[in-house]
Amino acid sequence: MPNTGWYKGDRKPFWDLLIEPDSGAFDITGLTTSDFTLQFIDINNNRAVIVGTGTFSSLTAASGSNPASIIYAPSAADVGTTGIYEIRLVVDSGTANQRTFLQGLWQCQA
Repeated sequence: MPNTGWYKGDRKPFWDLLIEPDSGAFDITGLTTSDFTLQFIDINNNRAVIVGTGTFSSLTAASGSNPASIIYAPSAADVGTTGIYEIRLVVDSGTANQRTFLQGLWQCQA
């Protein structure tokens, strides 16, 4: 189950992000963890886009009813400012039609 928030400065547990397209399963063939970016859209700051500086790992293919997923270890900068953020997982390469995956609205709280 995806995360829905975190406490300021809290870098664990790592975030398990689901890669669920609008239909079907997302094919990770040929992709590596370096092909992904996490965006924090600051809802309270004119929807400013902040690119995450954490580390991706454990890219896992979809299997049966389980969608593809990737683990994100947030950096200190990622969890350093309180607020409400729209979290987007972006695939920077590959051949998939859908490249942005909304993870929901998350809150960083004090």
